[in-house]
Amino acid sequence: NVVEDEDAEDPAAEESDNDEEAESEGGELAPAGNTAVATAKKKEPTDRTDDPVRMYLREMGSVELLSREGEIAIAKRIEAGRETMIAGLCESPLTFQALIIWRDELNEGTTLLREIIDLETTYSGPEAKAAPQFQSPEKIEADRKAAEEKEKTRRVRSSEDDITNVGGDMQMPEEEEEDEDESNLSLAAMEAELRPQVMETLDLIADTYKKLRKLQDQQVEARLACAGTLSSGQERRYKELKDQ
Repeated sequence: NVVEDEDAEDPAAEESDNDEEAESEGGELAPAGNTAVATAKKKEPTDRTDDPVRMYLREMGSVELLSREGEIAIAKRIEAGRETMIAGLCESPLTFQALIIWRDELNEGTTLLREIIDLETTYSGPEAKAAPQFQSPEKIEADRKAAEEKEKTRRVRSSEDDITNVGGDMQMPEEEEEDEDESNLSLAAMEAELRPQVMETLDLIADTYKKLRKLQDQQVEARLACAGTLSSGQERRYKELKDQ
């Protein structure tokens, strides 16, 4: 009996010890389980951030990488959009009329090539880089004259009195004029080199449009006469001209 009483007192002592440990400093009881849950909640880091870089990286990390099939699908969509755009332009006579007017103005010299196209983009584009680089005789002669003028100006400046060139303040406008002349010279050289290619393209567009316009007129007449549309051969020819 004595042994059984001692064994019964041990669980009671352990329960009292746990109750004492659960008491707070103010003497109030606090459940040990709830305290552990609250501590765990405080340790959880927050996922919200206002940093744009982190937000961008998080968003990009959730996006799937583009596969080979996805690249092919995007390329097909781009090509289809390009064909749709060209088809829409071919249906508008005003587009071709504007191109023909530009060609005539270039032939007459009333319009500069830089007013129609972006010279720098056309000159340094991917197709231009693939083409062989060569210098036209006009460009070579213009570069030679520019070099001679620059050397002549340098000699004149070196022979002037140092008093008239104190600080070099009077040379600023001349240097700006030289930079502007060099810029105009480069534009003129690019125009001279790109003009034959642009004129050839405009001539091809004008010749193709004459044939296309004839088929368009026939198509309109067929629809007005309730005859349906063009024949299979005319439709095939119409598509070929649009592709050109």
